[in-house]
Amino acid sequence: MVSIESQFHDQIDNHRSFADRDHRAISRYLALWRLRHRFHLERASAAPLNGVTGECLSQEEQEILEKKHVGYVNELGQIPSRQLAGAQIQIGIDQIMVGLGGVRWGLLYAGNGDFLSADCYHEFCFIPISPKYAYAGGFEDRSLAYDQVAEINKKSIASAQEFYFGNTLSACPVA
Repeated sequence: MVSIESQFHDQIDNHRSFADRDHRAISRYLALWRLRHRFHLERASAAPLNGVTGECLSQEEQEILEKKHVGYVNELGQIPSRQLAGAQIQIGIDQIMVGLGGVRWGLLYAGNGDFLSADCYHEFCFIPISPKYAYAGGFEDRSLAYDQVAEINKKSIASAQEFYFGNTLSACPVA
């Protein structure tokens, strides 16, 4: 998942033309975001293993193992939900990419007004990357008028399940 984030951030840090952009990297990031959000909302439980005893590991030891892609059983004889979610997210990304694989991402510029960001976009192919810029699936690169930014912000509010935010809310028009 780190490679998905790194490839996405490479698109942000090294602006490319629409033709040269790594559209797949952006789609994979949206898939990762959607799945992480879903698992956040679902709050899965740890999986108990019958007859298996685990280790009492410090938070630091757990993080070292996770960075090395090593699973562990906790002191309660359970596989932590975080490890289970990680495997399910990896599988889910491949499934979501069936639908997102051909999406081409335009870079939108909010000349007047700022973009809002929802906690996640499950139905809308949209990724704000700053108050003024966002990737949008199915669009070419372009600047937006104030009323277009307001319409997109309305979709962001509708997409939000727990919250939405903006750099300065008074600068974010809503239709």
